[in-house]
Amino acid sequence: MTIFHIKVTTGRKFGGATQANVYITLHGDEGSTGRIQLRNMASDSRDDQNFQLGKTDEFIIESNDRIGKLSKITIGHDNLEAGVENADWFLEKVEIACPQENMSWHFPCHEWLAMDKGDGKIERGLHPRPL
Repeated sequence: MTIFHIKVTTGRKFGGATQANVYITLHGDEGSTGRIQLRNMASDSRDDQNFQLGKTDEFIIESNDRIGKLSKITIGHDNLEAGVENADWFLEKVEIACPQENMSWHFPCHEWLAMDKGDGKIERGLHPRPL
């Protein structure tokens, strides 16, 4: 089993927070994790809403399948948010660490994941960049 620590930072653009269901897929040179929904692990958090303006949310995911060297992520949302027609989200960046392998990756985005903003995409494929 491989454990990944994921930090997702929402940008500070007006209207850039979301309550939609956000998911991620990790892709490596030996396979991928499949789609995993990102949910808060801490049940004692008073502010349990993820993906709020200027905030960084942390998640831990486990993969039973070996994916090898991480080469890409796919991140997106389901565009469902109570009382809102479009669930706009401005994704600043994603950082992933694998303590078992002593590896970490930085995935800058600086883009909207929104049907009515930017290029209209609610899912993005991101490649790692050096820190």
